[in-house]
Amino acid sequence: MIETSILVFGCLLCVPQDKAKVVAPSPAVAAKKIEAAIKVGVAPAVEAIETYGHIADLVVTNAVAKSLWHRDADLKAAGLAALRFNEDDSALTELLKARKHKELIIDPVLGPEYYLALGQHGDPRAFSTLATGLSSSSRRDSRVRSRILALGRIRSRTSLGTLIKYASRRGRYRGEVRMSLAALTGRDLGADPREWAAWWKLKGAKYEVGAVEKNLPPRLAKGWQRVWRKPSDEQVQKKGKKKTNATGEEGKSDISTAPKKSRKIKVRKKK
Repeated sequence: MIETSILVFGCLLCVPQDKAKVVAPSPAVAAKKIEAAIKVGVAPAVEAIETYGHIADLVVTNAVAKSLWHRDADLKAAGLAALRFNEDDSALTELLKARKHKELIIDPVLGPEYYLALGQHGDPRAFSTLATGLSSSSRRDSRVRSRILALGRIRSRTSLGTLIKYASRRGRYRGEVRMSLAALTGRDLGADPREWAAWWKLKGAKYEVGAVEKNLPPRLAKGWQRVWRKPSDEQVQKKGKKKTNATGEEGKSDISTAPKKSRKIKVRKKK
């Protein structure tokens, strides 16, 4: 029965083997394909979202957002990835709606990816969701790591102050804090929160975070870019390069490894 449903739906997707000749459908058609796929099953739904979820339009992001409320973790992951990199303004809107979805947020894999998806858009509207309760977190949590990195994408003095305050009080995730502060200021004062606190006391009252991200110091730039690069950039990043840590350097470093890109979705085929 499952095989029959997927086979029938294959006709609906109509994805040519030669991807070079694929012509993107209209947003309305893409949204219908995604919605129909979700009703059929996980495998075709993941394929539809990966194929059409990047189309920047309200009707597409609305269709993709339905996957976040599905019971299957792989489908939720596909939806998060699509909304993370979809450039339409409505993608962030849909992500913000999901902040009350406790099952999604507390998941040890999906939760961190959710916060990275918010940060990818670099929009001040996500600040409250990222910063609320950050300093009160009392245990190591990969979601906190993702929130710290995401705050580095929200270019505001408030984000800067929040990160410095967190570093001074908690003293955790120093590598991630260091990268985010460097991204916001264009300077590297190291991983010691006391150095940043002293700088904030001296400069914070008048410091303005520019709208455009400055070039990070070389030893931090590669790690930061690795967290936020788009899927289309991955092949270029991989060619001719060795494995590096989050600083972009080989070997040991005091910078913690940044969260990995959302887990690769494996669609299981029934034999």
